[in-house]
Amino acid sequence: MVLAKLDRARFHAHEFDAKWDWYYHSGAYRYNMRMDEQPPHVLRFWWDLPDRTAEQARTVSDLSFIYGDMLNNLRGTLDYLVGQLVLLAGNTATDRTGFPVAKSQQAWMTATGRDVQGVDPRWLDAIDSLQPYHDAQPERHLLAVLDHVNNISKHRRIPASIESIKGFSVGYAHPDMSGRNFQFWEKEPGPIVNGEEFFNITVDPPINNPTITRSDPSIRISFIDELDHSDGWDYTNQELVQWVADAVARFEPAFALPAPDMRPKP
Repeated sequence: MVLAKLDRARFHAHEFDAKWDWYYHSGAYRYNMRMDEQPPHVLRFWWDLPDRTAEQARTVSDLSFIYGDMLNNLRGTLDYLVGQLVLLAGNTATDRTGFPVAKSQQAWMTATGRDVQGVDPRWLDAIDSLQPYHDAQPERHLLAVLDHVNNISKHRRIPASIESIKGFSVGYAHPDMSGRNFQFWEKEPGPIVNGEEFFNITVDPPINNPTITRSDPSIRISFIDELDHSDGWDYTNQELVQWVADAVARFEPAFALPAPDMRPKP
């Protein structure tokens, strides 16, 4: 059951990536450029987003639901794991059995008498080692993040997506490039806004007829999680999946079947 739940989470993660890849390449992120007529002939780039087609709008909606399903299956994987550990120890799971998320040592002590009651002490230590309270910033521990965003999706609202640019480059060429200084400006990270300038280039001494080679901007889709990202901290779907997969792998010895007895029978 544990691995089946994890496999389902992986399925949703792959489904998410496939749909996002289709949307990204569907022409949703059109931009335009122009060069100022007057010196210093700043080359400007701004969003010129077309109206979403019905299929594009449906895909964006699907991404939110798929993300929520992935989170639910990842969190469920951990809860199933603890339930199986209780049964393995010969005990009975309760309606409070589950994988705890302790952001303080006191919270962990509470969990030992409730969430993980009936788990063999050896595996209690392993669960303890995975708890966020061991980190300097427990709210950024991936287990705490998973629990937090899953609760938002499960109990409060459908995850709302944010599309933001995470990188952009453009080819800029001219026969006389030597001795010129280039200044690049890019918009601070944030949501993509139609009509908003997001990148420009200034050259000194000015050039008014360069050869420009366009490129596709690198776009990231994320979801409103009510966490602090002001210093650039972030995480990805793949990191959440991998954390849960690595956590489950820690407990594989608990479920390993004993080697068959190959000795001749008397």
